[in-house]
Amino acid sequence: MEVLRVSIPPQRYKALELAWTDIHAVVSEQMQIDLRMNRKERLVELRTKASAPGVRNLQKCADLVRAFVLGLDVADISALMSHGKLYVESFGSATLKAPKGGNLSRGLARLSSKHGQEKAGIEKHTGTRIVIEGARISIVGSYADVRAARQYISHIVLRLHSDLQPRAGTAKITDWLCPPFVVWAYV
Repeated sequence: MEVLRVSIPPQRYKALELAWTDIHAVVSEQMQIDLRMNRKERLVELRTKASAPGVRNLQKCADLVRAFVLGLDVADISALMSHGKLYVESFGSATLKAPKGGNLSRGLARLSSKHGQEKAGIEKHTGTRIVIEGARISIVGSYADVRAARQYISHIVLRLHSDLQPRAGTAKITDWLCPPFVVWAYV
């Protein structure tokens, strides 16, 4: 029998307790995997049953718990699991060649946009689910869909930076103040 353990951070412990029945239903009934919560070490332990088919279901269930810890709903995760392979990717904005400070905040705000329209559009077109928590972005879906969503997210977050970068390298501040075709003669 194989065993996998998934650690639960303190901020997601209460949410896990509230959604435990949903997670237990998906993992034990649909995937035929034993599941228990180790309260002392704050771990979710997953174990294959003797009659269960192999390690593939165990890995899928571990990915389900990891995706829940990242902030996704159990219903969304189980729907993505039924379509095929489940891939979880979580990255910080520092892994994108991101601008610092206010430009980073504006880039993440562009991704969230008004009423989440941009994020919902990415989710709809790529078939993924996206969670934005501070400067950390988590994507769940198939491998190809997650890759496409990550490219689109990086394009949106870095748009301002990439638009300004070519202009900053070609022009000098003195050229902006007085065009190069004007010649000042000091005699």
